[in-house]
Amino acid sequence: LMFSAFFAGLMSSVDSLLNSTATLFTKDIYEPFIRKGATDKHYLKVGKMTTLVLLIIGVATSPISGKFPGIYVAIQTFLSYFQGPLFAILLLGMFWKRATQWGGLSGLLIGIGFATVLNTFKGSFFTIEDPFLYVSWWSFVAGFIITIVVSLFTSPHPEKNLVGLVYKATVKKDIST
Repeated sequence: LMFSAFFAGLMSSVDSLLNSTATLFTKDIYEPFIRKGATDKHYLKVGKMTTLVLLIIGVATSPISGKFPGIYVAIQTFLSYFQGPLFAILLLGMFWKRATQWGGLSGLLIGIGFATVLNTFKGSFFTIEDPFLYVSWWSFVAGFIITIVVSLFTSPHPEKNLVGLVYKATVKKDIST
């Protein structure tokens, strides 16, 4: 009986996650950017296909989870790929007026790539068994530096477009009128 209750709860969580993700993709990405103005029937079909693709990805990646000693290690390892670079571009985007979208994208991709290298060869770089924070830190540094360098080589946004998005970004107003 307990196993049935546990399994029912697990199925409920999985189907909610699949439904939410399919809805998010269909309504927030597919409908506005890929195919505007289609019928509800078409979007329903896209949602079902998205659910199927997500299930296939989940099944295909399930053998990877067996390589981790526990769920905590698996989640922390997964997060270590993204935490550092995302935090770097978030900080620069909020506090540096010169940050550009190409700088942020480059910092994110190279930061994730750097985290992948660090996680793949962690035995060569770190002396501890699970270096989640070290990987996040060094991918943060890589993402931070790359975002700055690429932003300096791309054209900045006009300051009037940054008001309300970047800390202390203000438009100079002509008070003589």
